Amino acid sequence: MPDGQALNILARISDFVAPYASDVFTIAEDTLTNATVRNITTRFIAAMHDANVYLASNESRAQTCSVKALATQYNISTALAQTEYAAATNSIRGETTPGQLGNFTVDRIGLLNVIDIRNQYAGFGSVPKGFDFVEAIAPGTGKLIDYSILDAALAISKKYKPTC
Repeated sequence: MPDGQALNILARISDFVAPYASDVFTIAEDTLTNATVRNITTRFIAAMHDANVYLASNESRAQTCSVKALATQYNISTALAQTEYAAATNSIRGETTPGQLGNFTVDRIGLLNVIDIRNQYAGFGSVPKGFDFVEAIAPGTGKLIDYSILDAALAISKKYKPTC
């Protein structure tokens, strides 16, 4: 689009289809074999998990602390920080959706909904007819969804609760 113009957003897909999986951690395959990068990635995922658990707790202290941290870190108003906190903890399209079971696993129904919507609008033009999407998204080592780093991250997750 030309500078100064933006697309009109009529609605979010998650307003009509829920759950709708839109947030994932994508890790390059070579990360699985590079010990240094794998270690850093594992620790990052563990820290993100701890933050997710903290946000999902819905404790008033967690909300107060999170809003304060957002406002301070990004130099934004408390009102805007509260809006961002509400978006992150939204039960349908937030960072802490129940379909992830609190452990960053793929929301299977949400992912199947994504596949269905994309199929309706020819979003998989190069995929052969009859492709088995259900089999393709079955988790397993070396597959599209590989939980080996997630499993290692959950093993070291500290369930950290920051102090304000």
